[in-house]
Amino acid sequence: KSIRVYGIMGCGEHQEGQVWEALMASAHHRLGNLTAIVDYNDRQVSGVTGEVMSIEPLVDKYRAFGWHVEQVDGHEVADLVGVLETPGPDDRPRVVIARTVKGKGISFMEGVARFHATSLTRQEYEQAVDELGPLWQEANAWVPAARVFCTTGGGSWSDWAVARHRR
Repeated sequence: KSIRVYGIMGCGEHQEGQVWEALMASAHHRLGNLTAIVDYNDRQVSGVTGEVMSIEPLVDKYRAFGWHVEQVDGHEVADLVGVLETPGPDDRPRVVIARTVKGKGISFMEGVARFHATSLTRQEYEQAVDELGPLWQEANAWVPAARVFCTTGGGSWSDWAVARHRR
């Protein structure tokens, strides 16, 4: 189909039954125009995803449900955008598993589950912007909304790539 549909999910959402019901229905109805992007940072509000309830083997589960699977380093924006610009190979829905690190590039946030749903103080915000340096300026040039993803700790570089891709 000429219309592409994109959805973004976190890894922790795969602990919920309605996600698997939607995955089954999408494959059953051969929704080849659907691409799901999984921001797989192994963190959720209640801690490390694998410790809360493992979702592995995620790739095998998607394949068993009839999806085409691609994996990328979610911090490599060009790779992620390249995958999103390439149509899926057939009429199966496609999932792009983007492996990321929550808070990558910010010393006090990197890999810390607490920042999944916590706003930064002004001091933390200023430190984060300083630590990101040129990457912060580049991200702001792509998408003004990138500032929200970073300052709330609720997003990742893959969020920025998708937002840029949709512009």
